[in-house]
Amino acid sequence: MGEFFSGQIKIKDGAIDVCWENESGFVEKEGVYYLTMGRNATASCGAVIAHYKTPLKLVLDKVKEMEKKAKNIDGEKDAFSIALMKHSGQVKETICKWKYEDMDVLEMLMNFANKLEKKDDELWVSKSFIYRLAEEFERLKRDDGYLLVSEAAFEAELRRIIGRTSHGKKDARREMVENIVRDLSQLFSSMGTFLDRFTNLLEIATFTVKAEE
Repeated sequence: MGEFFSGQIKIKDGAIDVCWENESGFVEKEGVYYLTMGRNATASCGAVIAHYKTPLKLVLDKVKEMEKKAKNIDGEKDAFSIALMKHSGQVKETICKWKYEDMDVLEMLMNFANKLEKKDDELWVSKSFIYRLAEEFERLKRDDGYLLVSEAAFEAELRRIIGRTSHGKKDARREMVENIVRDLSQLFSSMGTFLDRFTNLLEIATFTVKAEE
């Protein structure tokens, strides 16, 4: 992740945590200060998740392709791109910055993915909401993939769909829904209202918690 290159981390009791406030370029570990590349350093990463029967050459070629895309996200760097190569032959791709303002994208996605695991008598959201969201807005995309509706309209529909696919006690469920809507709306806006990039990112995040696959 970009923060490891820039040194914007902290180490305590052997555990490494993100610390965006650390802009010194030094990281302290067990009383010793280590010099990093500094806060202006960037990291671009391409990754591929593929079925184990996928030919290795296809996977490696795809990794190189995704790395190039991560190094040129809207003319910038410091991003990651992921491709999900399904056994059916379908490929889902996304590209995203590591961080948007005060949002650590990977941390947010991990919290989001935890809400997608079905739990008895606890709060969770069905993974189906992502596909419903994509279907709702499929006809409202421009040819280049950007959404034609306002961000407010998108947020309202996101709240409706997540509300209908969420589970748990009423008051706690309402709070969970609002937290998810807040984070995902911010992410969608930060990604430039590019619908496919957004829904593919969420689908890939859900794939990581689908044990059956």
